[in-house]
Amino acid sequence: VQGYTEGEPIVIKINMNQDNGGSWSKTAGMPSPQAVYALLDQLINVAGVPGQDITLYDASRFIGDPIFNKIRANLDPDFQACRFVVAPRSASSLKGRESVRHDPAHPIHFADQNVPGNARAYLPQCVTQAKYLINMALLRAHSLFGVTLCAKNHFGSVYFPGNGNWTPAPLHNFGNRERAMGSYNCLVDLIGHEQLGGKTLLYLIDGLYGAR
Repeated sequence: VQGYTEGEPIVIKINMNQDNGGSWSKTAGMPSPQAVYALLDQLINVAGVPGQDITLYDASRFIGDPIFNKIRANLDPDFQACRFVVAPRSASSLKGRESVRHDPAHPIHFADQNVPGNARAYLPQCVTQAKYLINMALLRAHSLFGVTLCAKNHFGSVYFPGNGNWTPAPLHNFGNRERAMGSYNCLVDLIGHEQLGGKTLLYLIDGLYGAR
């Protein structure tokens, strides 16, 4: 068994589905800054992972100030060095975050050829360049897919050229809860991909705050 080696990048997928860069709604369901901070504290101060090797991301959304400021408030150089990768925005509105870039070398090929975009999507470079992935999902209700635990968190990890770019919209009809048992489900292709499920060393769900 080999433990973590310094220099091996770790990405953390958090669920920022309701964050459009403005103020947070009380009922939308957002990650708790405390849980995100606790995870980074364990990685940095217990596992010994340098902050420069840690990236938090949601490729389809922003990572708002409640989380960003909670991490940056710790003046330890490792907390200051953690990266935040978000959906593309103007340089002036990034405010310390980085815009996501897709990697054309590691596509997801969906088994159902009816998925838009030639049944193909691409992943963030911060994911494909990482050694490990932590899937930090969120306990929140969803009207379309039902119970998905950590699988649907990767709806914030896909790039469809010509179909809205960083959006899971092309997948919305390929796994919703109204489909018959035994039907194709795009979540299997996501969580089974070598760059997503294949790199995941930890699945966890932030349930500190629930949402309607």
